[in-house]
Amino acid sequence: MIIHEIVKSIEKFKIFSAFIFIQLVVTSIVCNLVIDTITSMKKDQDRFNQAYSQKKYFWMVENIYDNEKEKLFFKSEDSYQRLINFYKDMKTSDDYRYLEIAPQQITIKSEQEGFVYANNYSVDLNCLNEFQIKVYEGRLFTEEEMTIDFSSKTIPVILGYNLRDRYMIGDVFEGTYFLRKMNFEVIGILEKNSRLIRNNIVEAGEDPSFYFEYLDNSFITPLVNCEDTPKDKNERLFQRIIYQMKLNPTIVASEYYNAGNLREKIDRLIAKYDLYDFEVIQISNNTLNLLKLVSQDSIDIMTIFAVILLGFSIISIGGVLYVKLSKKIPDYAVHLIVGATKRRIITYLVTEMIAIFLISHIFSFFITKKLFPVQVSYSLTWIIISVIACIGACIIPIYKLTNQNIDSLLKGDLYV
Repeated sequence: MIIHEIVKSIEKFKIFSAFIFIQLVVTSIVCNLVIDTITSMKKDQDRFNQAYSQKKYFWMVENIYDNEKEKLFFKSEDSYQRLINFYKDMKTSDDYRYLEIAPQQITIKSEQEGFVYANNYSVDLNCLNEFQIKVYEGRLFTEEEMTIDFSSKTIPVILGYNLRDRYMIGDVFEGTYFLRKMNFEVIGILEKNSRLIRNNIVEAGEDPSFYFEYLDNSFITPLVNCEDTPKDKNERLFQRIIYQMKLNPTIVASEYYNAGNLREKIDRLIAKYDLYDFEVIQISNNTLNLLKLVSQDSIDIMTIFAVILLGFSIISIGGVLYVKLSKKIPDYAVHLIVGATKRRIITYLVTEMIAIFLISHIFSFFITKKLFPVQVSYSLTWIIISVIACIGACIIPIYKLTNQNIDSLLKGDLYV
């Protein structure tokens, strides 16, 4: 009986019902997106405050104006061993952490297109620890997997969260790693929104920026050590690429460590191993603070936007219900005359609203999953807020109905 009355009511007031439905669907999609984004940004900000405050960051990069000395170095005796020893000494320190991050494309063999490029980051274990990288399935790299020799044919790979449907853990596929043919074995899948801090040195005269690089669409490989003696030019090239990548690290130190301390150590080791030169770039704390400020401002703006949208929705839905109720007043009065109770009429009204509410949430859920299949989850917080908002929108119309007598209802005078 109640379902029959609800269907009749929806059919009779198609425009009002459609407006409420569309309003709920649009509001649900937008507010859920805002809440999910705010939650994610808040977690990022909390992690940022915990992990990166009271620290100094430096970039160590090759001196691009020292190409001739670099060429002479690699033509000299024992150059590769000296390069490896320089790297070991640079990495070993109680004053800082040496993070190896090498953004480099790998190629993956495809049956249809041959070898295709794929976005990849090669990192060391320090990097995984510093940025609290975790897997949602499988495991991270082990210490043993960070070292290979020239006979190695397989290295592990971890998938970004959005790549989890492309391969399964244990799958092995062909590709190239630093120009060398390798098999990649999938050992894990990263948690959603895993990220590194990446540097981007822009054009001369501009400030360098400092920001997060999300890994959801990337492969992650180990930036391996390879101390094996190269036997030909291909092996020498492979080893040279690896260690030159390793010698462009991000260095994390306490607030008391400065660029002069790092510069002094580099100069001492360059003299010791007769190496080409490197530059030290300190990342400004002002840039870090700006990132933090922008994040907080974004959270505040999105919160205000969500509150305004939700408030508008409550008012508009309440208004529509109010008008719809006023148009049905004569029908309700007749029901009361023949013996129905106001409680039963209110039950019809509330049940109808619940039906529209549930259907709109189902539509919103599927539209959200279609538009944002991985990035946005359907928030329990939003469901609870929307239930409270829906109840709030119904209060005034129901209150008006419960405080009218039959004479007023028959006259349609709901506004008295």
